[in-house]
Amino acid sequence: MQITKWGNPFAAVHPIKLIRRLELKKCNKITLYADGTEFSLAQRTRPEDVLKSLRQFRGRLSGKIRLSRDEANAR
Repeated sequence: MQITKWGNPFAAVHPIKLIRRLELKKCNKITLYADGTEFSLAQRTRPEDVLKSLRQFRGRLSGKIRLSRDEANAR
């Protein structure tokens, strides 16, 4: 990856393999997660995509998964 400067902001130039793997298109937004010298890159999930996947979900959660309102609100 190469960091360059275009006008005022900096820009990161990513390898084409990464662009294709994440299926990125022009103007897509991505999130960079950094931990020391290690980092990961992920495409931001659009609200429309989340709603689409929720509409397609027709199953039930497995019995092993427990949802806790207290844990969710503690974040």
